[in-house]
Formats: sequence, C-alpha cells, structure tokens
Amino acid sequence: FQHLSCADRASGGRFWRSSTTSVQCREMSLMGRDDLAALLRLIWPPERVILGLQVCRWFKGELLHCVDRVSLVTWTGNIGSQKLSESMHRFQRSRIILKAHWCTASLLEWMRDSCELFQDALQELDLREALVCKHDVDLPAVFARYQRLTHLRLVHVGKAALEQCLAACTKRISHLDISCNRFDHTQQMLGISSRLTEFTNLVHLDISHNTFEAPTLQHLSSVLNDCRLLHLNLDCIGLGPKGIATIAPALATCTVLTHLNLARNKIRAPGARSLSAALRTMKRLRHLDLFGNELAVLNREAERAPEYGPDCERLWQSLPECTALATLDLSKNALSRGGKAGMAVLGDALRQCGELTKVVLSNNVDGLYVQDGPWEGLSDGLGECAALKHVNLSHNAINKAGAAALGSAVGKLTTLQSLDASHMPSLCSDCLLCLTSGLATCPGLTSLDLAQTGAEPKVWLEVAERLAPCSALTRLSVRDNQVGAEGARGLAAVLRVSQKLAVVDAASTVFGRKVAAVVVGSQALTGIDLSWNLLKDPGSTQLGEALAGSPFLEVLVLFNNEIGPEGATALALGLQSCTALKRLGLHRNQVGAEGAAALGSCMGSMTHLLLGSNMIQGEGVEKMLQVFGSGEQLTHLNLKGNLLEKKDVEAMAAGMKKGMWRRLKRLGLASHRIDAADREQLKIQGVLDQIRSHCVALRHLDLGQPQGKGLWGGNDVEKGGPGGFAALFTV
Repeated sequence: FQHLSCADRASGGRFWRSSTTSVQCREMSLMGRDDLAALLRLIWPPERVILGLQVCRWFKGELLHCVDRVSLVTWTGNIGSQKLSESMHRFQRSRIILKAHWCTASLLEWMRDSCELFQDALQELDLREALVCKHDVDLPAVFARYQRLTHLRLVHVGKAALEQCLAACTKRISHLDISCNRFDHTQQMLGISSRLTEFTNLVHLDISHNTFEAPTLQHLSSVLNDCRLLHLNLDCIGLGPKGIATIAPALATCTVLTHLNLARNKIRAPGARSLSAALRTMKRLRHLDLFGNELAVLNREAERAPEYGPDCERLWQSLPECTALATLDLSKNALSRGGKAGMAVLGDALRQCGELTKVVLSNNVDGLYVQDGPWEGLSDGLGECAALKHVNLSHNAINKAGAAALGSAVGKLTTLQSLDASHMPSLCSDCLLCLTSGLATCPGLTSLDLAQTGAEPKVWLEVAERLAPCSALTRLSVRDNQVGAEGARGLAAVLRVSQKLAVVDAASTVFGRKVAAVVVGSQALTGIDLSWNLLKDPGSTQLGEALAGSPFLEVLVLFNNEIGPEGATALALGLQSCTALKRLGLHRNQVGAEGAAALGSCMGSMTHLLLGSNMIQGEGVEKMLQVFGSGEQLTHLNLKGNLLEKKDVEAMAAGMKKGMWRRLKRLGLASHRIDAADREQLKIQGVLDQIRSHCVALRHLDLGQPQGKGLWGGNDVEKGGPGGFAALFTV
C-alpha cells in the first residue's frame, strides 16, 4: 500500500473524512492474507470512501490481474475475514465503477460469487477485450446480480457473448457502448438489435466501428424509434447512401437528440438528401459530426464532377432548422467540388445558425478546384456568424484570392477565439499576409495555428507585427516553417507585448542560435517546443539564460537539437529559476551522463523527464541516481535508446534507495545492448522486482526494443509527429 504519512495517522483519522480517498495496492503477493486483512481493518474508514485500487497480482492467482482501475472492490470470500466482510456493508449505498481491460474467467466468477455486498451499488461496468464467450461462465448469473447498473461498456467482447450479456443485464441501462464488435453475420445483429429495443431508459448509445447490413438497419431503426436518445454515435458503421436512407425516418423521430456522430460512413450526395429531412426535426441538436462522408461526391463514377448538384444544398439549408447547433464538423468531404455557388449556400446556412460556435472545414479543398473560388463563396456567410469562436481550415489548398476573402471574413468575427490554418503548403507568403490581415480586429483570439505553411522567412516579421494587437493570445504554433532570425525577433516582440501568451510551438523553424530571442521577457510563458532547430551548445546556452526570466514555464521540449554536455549544463543553470517546470523533453540529443546529471539541479517539481537516445553510458548511472534521487515528484523517466547494458540496470537497482522514486509510474530502460537473454536474466535474478520494490507506484518498466511506438519509442517524436509537444501535455 502507498504508505500513510505519520501526520495522517497523528491527525486522529481526519485523513479519512474527505468524500473520496485513494489507496493504491501493489505486489499483494508479498503480503499474506491475514496481514492484508488486518491492514484493511486498520485503515478502513467508518464512512463512505471510494477505494482506488491498482492491481498487479491477486496473490499468486489471476483473479484481478486484468483490472486496470477499480473504484471499489471487495475481497469477500477471498480473504475470509468476517469483520472485514461486516465493514464492507458500509459501501452498499456508494456509487461503484468497475473497469476491466482484459476480462478473464476468474474475474467473471468473482463478479458472480463475491459481490453480494455491493451488487446493488454497481452503476458503471466497463469490460474491454473480454472475449467472455471463450469462458465457461454463466453470464446471465453474473449480470443478473447487478440490478442498479446504468452504464455498460462492452467493447471487443465477442459477438456471441454480447447478446448474452445484453439479455442478462438489467433493463435500467441508460448509457450503452457496444462499439468495435465487428458484426459480420446478419442473424447475430438481428438478435442484438432486438435486445436493444428492451432498454427503454437508453439515452446514450454508441455502436460505432461495427458493420451493419441492410436487414439489420431495419432493427436499428426500431431501436431509434423506441428510445429517447440524447447521444448517438454511428461512426464508421458502413451506412452508405442506401443505409442512411433506411434509418433517416427513424432519425427524424429523435427530436431530443443533442449529439449525432455520422463520421466515416460515405453517405455521399444522395445520402445528404436523405439526412436533410431528418435534421429538420432535431431542434435540440448541438453537435453534428459528418467527417469523411464524401458529401460532394455523387457516386464512384462521377468523383471528378465539377458540381454536386442540389443534394448537398438541401443538407446545408436544413442546418438552420437545428436551432441549437453549436458544433459542426464537415472535414474531408471534398466540398470544393461544389464550386463557388455551392460553398456560398453553405456559408449562408452557417450565417443563419445563431448558436454556432465551432466549425471544422479541414481537408475539403484540393488543388484541382481551388481556382473555382470555393473560399470566396464561403467567406461572405462565414464572416457573419455572430457567435463563432473556433474555426478550423487546416489541410486545405488556397490561393491569394481565397486567402484575401478569408482574411476579410476573419476580421469580422469579433468573437473568434481560435483559428487553425495549419498544414497548408499552398499558403504562400502573399496568402499568409492576406489571411492574417484581419487578426488585428480579433481581440479575443487565444489560439493561432500556422504550422507547416509555404511562407518565406521574410514575411514572418510582418506576420508577427499583425499579431501584436492580439493581447489575449495564449497559444501560437509556427511549427515546420522557415521562420528564420527575423521572424524570431518578431515573435519575441509578440511575446513581450502579450501578457498571456503561454504556449509557443516553434519546432523545426530554423531559429538556430537566434532562438533565445524568442523567449526573452516572456513572463507568462508556460510551454515551448523548439525541437529540430539545431540549437547545439551555443544556442542552448543562450536559451538557458533567456529562460531565467520565465518563472511560470511548465513544459520545455527540445528534441533533436544536437545539445551536448556543455549545452545541457548551461541549460540546467537557467532552468533552476523555473520552479514550476514539470516536463522536460531532451530526446535525441547528446547530453551524456554529465549533462543528465547536471539536469538534476532542476528536478524540484518535475514529473516527466525524457532523456532517450542521449549517449548516456554505464559509468554515469550511479552519478545520475544520486542526482535524480531528489525528484520526489517524478512520475515518468525515459532513458530508452541509450548505451545501457545489463550491468548498468543491476547497478541502478543496487543504487536505489527505499522510496527514492515513490511516485514514479513509468521507467524506460530499453537499449540495443540489452537483448532478450539479458532481460530474462534480470528477471530471474530479481533485479526487476528490486526496482519495483523501491518504486512503489511503478506501473510500466520497459526493457523492450527502443524503437517501439509511442512517446517512449522513437517514431512519434520525430519531426512533426504527434508525440512531441502535444504528447507531453496529454500523457
């Protein structure tokens, strides 16, 4: 158990008087049953408490090794303590959530036999990757125990088992998620559809990422007719034009629907005509997602048609009928094929949506149709959306005339808060100047994304000058642009003027040694990404000096900048004054053990430290441990891709002190010099168990190949990848 401090015990139990308390349990195989029961009796609170449990093993069995997080669980019948069983009765009126990512037969048996003490309290059940059909367990007996269950998620559970689960569970279900079950037989879906009609309280239904054949759509229509749904997710179920025509009358009966997701169904222009009739009845609809439906494509043979006809125009004209519509996603629909006239109809419809606050139009205009004037047709209506706050125009082609029209429209949006014009290689220098010409009249603009444009370095200084009036700007991205030194000076001026700019994403902008100018005087800066800028040691030295004036900096990402030990040492000196620093990414540099040890001086509040692929060798491991031991808040430490050997891992385990990294959740030590045989030896010798015993909160100890995917591998931290700046904020 994560230990309770002496202050908590000395407080006379005040620690337990909060409404929610979390206790973590690891390595229960090291504790005997009697000892565990005694400890639970000792710390069990006298009032309502939610016990958060992180389960690694259930003694030596497989009872709960599959449970990722359980908000409340009892051990009745497994520990055998009568007093403990009596104390568990206090939880009968609590709200209980059970989540299991890999369901086994033992978990299902435990649910059936050992949950009588809180069977009336379980309200949310999440079983993923269950494959319960392979287990010889009486499913009706399991689900019949929980009569107050309201939220049920059965993802990847197996087609045969899904119908049994739905038949056995209570009909009080209000939130149901049965996505990703890959129905490939009509008969199976017929049975499941008939079960869904029995849930009369259903308000949230997610059946996305399944395949529905024509006969089953009729049963789906009956479900939509019988339930008063608020949220409906039909993402990627293979509707097509005929499928949407089949369920459109049923959708029209969902008059209280607030969220509708029809993404990736390729309903095309004929399907848009069917959908338009249904939308006219949805007066409460607030979120509509039509991503990837090829709305401007008549059919497969007419994909290059210059106009899509009146079908899409009918859909646009039905949008104002949804008087509560706030979010509209029309990405990846090839809307430019409608030409200027077709886009003008869409713009006029957007203007009439008085509650519309967010519109996504990314990936709709390609180079073949940009000369037809789609942006000119859209801009007049778009500029008159009185409540519009968020506009996404990314991944589109644009010309100078279109950029000028959009710039004029943006200038009229006084309520605009975020603008995404990223990934537009055709946005040349003149186009960029035209597009940003109206930003000065957007006082509430908080986020601007101009990543990966085709603008030349000489225009960025003028762009920065136009951003100066945007005093509310908090996030700016110029990733993958040739900004250069002049642009860097312009951005520095913006930072000095703006008192709120907190996040700057300037990866791969070829700042070089001029990068320090960007952050000088940025008092409000909380995050900055300067990856792929060839800083080297001189640039990182200047950066360290500049960062001394950023007391609120929380995230700093410097991937692939050829920073050596000297630069890392100088950078660490500057970061010592950044007392709020929590996440530091130095992946793919050459800081070595010396530079890594120097970074230990700024470990105060740091939670994430990424030092993968930094030429750290074995002789520096002991020194690093001495320095990193002060990182009491450290939760993620990545040393993958360095020159560590098996003996270095052994030395690390031997050098660890009890509770040194008591909050560490993830540790990456993968190296090319540690093969499968070495990993097996480390396991046999108990080295890995020794590391886990010191890091009591450790969930992932990675000794695999350093090329693995994800933030802890080497793929998505590359140039422009999702694992850079954004990943450090979301991990």
